[in-house]
Amino acid sequence: MRSLTTFQKFAVISIFMIIMGGAGVRLYFSRVDNKMLDRDITISREPDPIVKVHVKGAVARPGLYTLKKGARVSDAVTIAGGFTKNAKRSEINLAARVEDGQEVLIPPAGTGAAAKGPASLPEGWTLDINSASAIDIELIPGIGPTLAARIVELRQTRGPYNNIEEIKLVQGIGEWKFQKIKDHLTAGTNETAE
Repeated sequence: MRSLTTFQKFAVISIFMIIMGGAGVRLYFSRVDNKMLDRDITISREPDPIVKVHVKGAVARPGLYTLKKGARVSDAVTIAGGFTKNAKRSEINLAARVEDGQEVLIPPAGTGAAAKGPASLPEGWTLDINSASAIDIELIPGIGPTLAARIVELRQTRGPYNNIEEIKLVQGIGEWKFQKIKDHLTAGTNETAE
């Protein structure tokens, strides 16, 4: 039997070490992979924030609808089946964003003090002062943009109105004005004044 030269011994030992090193590296990474597979990985996505709006008036399907937060009045009208033929479209700001709990009122044509004047709330209709936007509140006869903004501002700073009489806390709404508008007001599920 012939003996190996120093170079051959070195080559055999080198090949052996490479094989053993490769096997060791493979074994190490297979354990790391198995540990990673044993872990419970939960990937969750937060649901998109939503708002609920009550669309009523001159739309095909009035009702309560769920929209993504940041939706606009136009989205609410679309999901409610669109305008009816008698909708007073010129009175609606379709670009306004809707808020959770908002009432979106689409007035029918012919409502208001005069056909060319501002829209007003149809006879017998009421608005929830705890969810209506300033634009909606302006539909109440005798309430203009300034008072509507004050009503919303007070609601936002002190919380929802407990009853409709609390609207008298708004600067510019005294007993006389309240008597004129009270039949058009509700305070949501809270009590209303008699």
